[in-house]
Amino acid sequence: MSLQEQELGVILHKSIEEGMRVLRQNYSGYAPADANTLLIEQFSRSLKIHFVILGGLLCECADNAHWTQDNKWDSFSDFAESLGVGSYTTITRMMQVYRVATSQQLTLAEIIEIGRSKMYYLVPILRKGGMSDEVKAIALTGTVKSLREELGHKVVESIHREVHCPNCGALVPNAKYTQKGD
Repeated sequence: MSLQEQELGVILHKSIEEGMRVLRQNYSGYAPADANTLLIEQFSRSLKIHFVILGGLLCECADNAHWTQDNKWDSFSDFAESLGVGSYTTITRMMQVYRVATSQQLTLAEIIEIGRSKMYYLVPILRKGGMSDEVKAIALTGTVKSLREELGHKVVESIHREVHCPNCGALVPNAKYTQKGD
């Protein structure tokens, strides 16, 4: 078990504030902003790795009907949603990323560098047989916006003082957002 896993085991039984203090103990020699940035980068990388691995495990589970063994679930979608990781759409996206990435010989390091959001845009291209070196370079180093533009998506950007989230209704101050285009 890694130190990070041990730390997570400890913080699961504490309040969120206490848990955050435990995590930051290993970064006591850093300025608070630097410690926070390092932790964000560490957990972001871990999240990306786990996203791909979970996608692979879910593919295996679906392909081999492992979810039927307990007779607990009426469908794979019921099983997938019971995990609490996200909607069935999120689960199937994880699986799609894993399937196309492994079939196209992308390395785990490349998938991690590209990231989940950009991989969603690459899935249709990879399904059709591959991506150009130019698209791959943008996916590896560019933003989601630059990848969308390269793929021919219409990108409309707006800056407003306040934006109401259409999903939850929360007020987001100084929001910059990208509208879905054609």
